[in-house]
Amino acid sequence: MLYLGSWLRCGLFITLCIIALTFSCQQKSVENGSVVKIESDLSNFGVESEWYPSIHCLINLANNSSSCKKTYDNSKYKDSTYSLNKNEMQQIDRILKHTDLKKLKNKYSVSVPDQPKSIITFYTATDKIVIEDYGLQGEYPLQDLYKIIYKL
Repeated sequence: MLYLGSWLRCGLFITLCIIALTFSCQQKSVENGSVVKIESDLSNFGVESEWYPSIHCLINLANNSSSCKKTYDNSKYKDSTYSLNKNEMQQIDRILKHTDLKKLKNKYSVSVPDQPKSIITFYTATDKIVIEDYGLQGEYPLQDLYKIIYKL
Protein backbone atom coordinates (compact mmCIF):
# COMPACT_ATOMS: atom_id res chain seq x y z
CA MET A 1 0.00 0.00 0.00
CA LEU A 2 2.89 2.34 0.77
CA TYR A 3 4.30 1.62 -2.70
CA LEU A 4 0.99 2.55 -4.41
CA GLY A 5 0.76 5.79 -2.42
CA SER A 6 4.23 6.82 -3.62
CA TRP A 7 3.19 6.29 -7.23
CA LEU A 8 0.04 8.33 -6.72
CA ARG A 9 1.99 11.19 -5.17
CA CYS A 10 4.54 11.02 -7.97
CA GLY A 11 1.75 11.05 -10.60
CA LEU A 12 0.09 13.99 -8.88
CA PHE A 13 3.39 15.86 -8.76
CA ILE A 14 4.01 15.26 -12.49
CA THR A 15 0.48 16.38 -13.35
CA LEU A 16 0.90 19.59 -11.35
CA CYS A 17 4.26 20.26 -13.04
CA ILE A 18 2.69 19.84 -16.50
CA ILE A 19 -0.15 22.21 -15.60
CA ALA A 20 2.31 24.79 -14.22
CA LEU A 21 4.52 24.51 -17.31
CA THR A 22 1.56 24.89 -19.65
CA PHE A 23 0.34 27.97 -17.79
CA SER A 24 3.87 29.39 -17.73
CA CYS A 25 4.25 28.99 -21.51
CA GLN A 26 0.90 30.65 -22.15
CA GLN A 27 1.80 33.56 -19.89
CA LYS A 28 5.18 33.98 -21.58
CA SER A 29 3.65 34.40 -25.05
CA VAL A 30 1.33 37.11 -23.74
CA GLU A 31 4.15 38.83 -21.86
CA ASN A 32 6.24 38.87 -25.04
CA GLY A 33 3.56 41.00 -26.68
CA SER A 34 1.82 38.44 -28.86
CA VAL A 35 -0.85 40.11 -30.98
CA VAL A 36 -4.30 38.89 -30.00
CA LYS A 37 -6.38 41.21 -32.20
CA ILE A 38 -5.95 43.47 -35.25
CA GLU A 39 -8.39 46.17 -36.27
CA SER A 40 -7.90 47.83 -39.63
CA ASP A 41 -9.63 50.69 -41.37
CA LEU A 42 -8.16 50.66 -44.86
CA SER A 43 -9.60 53.67 -46.63
CA ASN A 44 -10.04 54.65 -50.25
CA PHE A 45 -11.07 58.21 -49.37
CA GLY A 46 -9.09 60.56 -51.59
CA VAL A 47 -8.33 57.93 -54.22
CA GLU A 48 -9.73 58.94 -57.60
CA SER A 49 -10.76 55.40 -58.42
CA GLU A 50 -14.37 54.57 -57.59
CA TRP A 51 -13.83 50.82 -57.80
CA TYR A 52 -11.30 50.63 -54.95
CA PRO A 53 -13.04 49.65 -51.69
CA SER A 54 -12.60 50.79 -48.12
CA ILE A 55 -12.30 47.87 -45.75
CA HIS A 56 -12.93 47.68 -42.02
CA CYS A 57 -11.60 44.39 -40.69
CA LEU A 58 -11.50 42.92 -37.20
CA ILE A 59 -9.16 39.95 -36.86
CA ASN A 60 -9.22 38.04 -33.58
CA LEU A 61 -6.14 35.82 -33.48
CA ALA A 62 -6.97 34.59 -29.98
CA ASN A 63 -10.06 32.74 -31.23
CA ASN A 64 -9.05 32.46 -34.91
CA SER A 65 -11.90 34.54 -36.33
CA SER A 66 -12.31 37.57 -38.55
CA SER A 67 -14.97 39.85 -39.93
CA CYS A 68 -14.30 42.28 -42.78
CA LYS A 69 -16.67 44.78 -44.35
CA LYS A 70 -15.96 46.09 -47.83
CA THR A 71 -17.64 49.38 -48.87
CA TYR A 72 -17.51 51.44 -52.05
CA ASP A 73 -18.12 55.12 -52.71
CA ASN A 74 -19.80 54.25 -56.00
CA SER A 75 -23.32 52.83 -55.55
CA LYS A 76 -23.00 50.60 -58.62
CA TYR A 77 -20.67 48.39 -56.54
CA LYS A 78 -22.31 46.44 -53.74
CA ASP A 79 -20.96 46.49 -50.20
CA SER A 80 -20.12 43.07 -48.80
CA THR A 81 -18.73 41.24 -45.79
CA TYR A 82 -16.31 38.35 -45.66
CA SER A 83 -14.05 36.40 -43.33
CA LEU A 84 -10.45 35.45 -43.82
CA ASN A 85 -9.91 31.75 -44.43
CA LYS A 86 -7.77 29.44 -42.31
CA ASN A 87 -4.73 29.82 -44.59
CA GLU A 88 -4.94 33.64 -44.48
CA MET A 89 -5.21 33.60 -40.68
CA GLN A 90 -2.15 31.34 -40.50
CA GLN A 91 -0.25 33.68 -42.84
CA ILE A 92 -1.02 36.64 -40.57
CA ASP A 93 0.05 34.66 -37.52
CA ARG A 94 3.36 33.68 -39.19
CA ILE A 95 4.05 37.26 -40.28
CA LEU A 96 3.44 38.63 -36.80
CA LYS A 97 5.62 35.99 -35.11
CA HIS A 98 8.59 37.30 -37.12
CA THR A 99 7.91 41.00 -36.63
CA ASP A 100 8.72 43.44 -33.86
CA LEU A 101 5.78 45.84 -34.23
CA LYS A 102 7.33 48.32 -31.81
CA LYS A 103 10.06 49.00 -34.38
CA LEU A 104 7.51 50.26 -36.90
CA LYS A 105 6.80 53.97 -37.23
CA ASN A 106 3.51 55.36 -35.91
CA LYS A 107 2.90 57.17 -39.19
CA TYR A 108 3.77 56.51 -42.85
CA SER A 109 3.07 58.81 -45.77
CA VAL A 110 3.87 59.26 -49.45
CA SER A 111 4.67 62.48 -51.28
CA VAL A 112 1.67 62.15 -53.62
CA PRO A 113 -1.20 64.39 -52.43
CA ASP A 114 -4.72 63.16 -51.64
CA GLN A 115 -3.77 59.68 -50.60
CA PRO A 116 -6.14 57.82 -48.28
CA LYS A 117 -5.44 57.66 -44.56
CA SER A 118 -5.66 54.12 -43.25
CA ILE A 119 -5.27 52.99 -39.67
CA ILE A 120 -4.22 49.57 -38.45
CA THR A 121 -4.27 48.80 -34.73
CA PHE A 122 -2.54 45.84 -33.12
CA TYR A 123 -3.72 44.73 -29.67
CA THR A 124 -1.71 42.62 -27.26
CA ALA A 125 -2.73 41.61 -23.75
CA THR A 126 -0.96 44.69 -22.38
CA ASP A 127 -0.50 47.14 -25.24
CA LYS A 128 -2.06 48.80 -28.25
CA ILE A 129 -0.01 49.85 -31.30
CA VAL A 130 -1.70 52.26 -33.70
CA ILE A 131 -0.22 52.97 -37.13
CA GLU A 132 -1.49 55.60 -39.57
CA ASP A 133 -0.57 54.88 -43.16
CA TYR A 134 -1.24 57.52 -45.84
CA GLY A 135 -1.22 55.77 -49.21
CA LEU A 136 -0.89 52.23 -47.80
CA GLN A 137 2.87 52.28 -48.33
CA GLY A 138 4.12 51.35 -44.86
CA GLU A 139 7.09 49.01 -44.47
CA TYR A 140 7.05 45.26 -43.82
CA PRO A 141 4.85 43.63 -42.59
CA LEU A 142 2.14 46.19 -43.35
CA GLN A 143 2.19 45.60 -47.13
CA ASP A 144 1.79 41.86 -46.65
CA LEU A 145 -1.08 42.33 -44.19
CA TYR A 146 -2.86 44.72 -46.57
CA LYS A 147 -2.63 42.17 -49.39
CA ILE A 148 -4.19 39.49 -47.19
CA ILE A 149 -6.96 41.75 -45.90
CA TYR A 150 -7.76 43.17 -49.36
CA LYS A 151 -7.51 39.62 -50.78
CA LEU A 152 -5.20 40.80 -53.57
